[in-house]
Amino acid sequence: MPINGITIKEGATFTPVGGTDITFDDSGEEIANGIVCVNQAEADFFAREKLIAVSRLPVQDKMGVFSKQKTSLRVIDPEVLADGSTVYNVGRFEIETHPEGGAARITKIRRLLLAAANSASADNLFLVGSIK
Repeated sequence: MPINGITIKEGATFTPVGGTDITFDDSGEEIANGIVCVNQAEADFFAREKLIAVSRLPVQDKMGVFSKQKTSLRVIDPEVLADGSTVYNVGRFEIETHPEGGAARITKIRRLLLAAANSASADNLFLVGSIK
């Protein structure tokens, strides 16, 4: 299915079912306005998945205008290739909102993103690059 014509549910909630829990703990790595967490259960340091969360809060300028809030999550999943080299596969989830939109706007956007990412159309987009 293409992205053109995608149908998603607005306001849907998501609860993962099945799978195995992975706990991500603070790595101690310092980043501006964020935290880096790693899967400590992975014994191989170079193969540990990372979860990086960053939050930039809105600020008010001299004219009283607010900037947008920007929050993001990244998952980095290292993979050792057959030739012994390592690549770092990355997934990103990012939201930018104006403070006047409030929590309801953030929740709406987050849920729309989750619905789109979990659709059959997104499967085709991410697996084979199908857009139309």
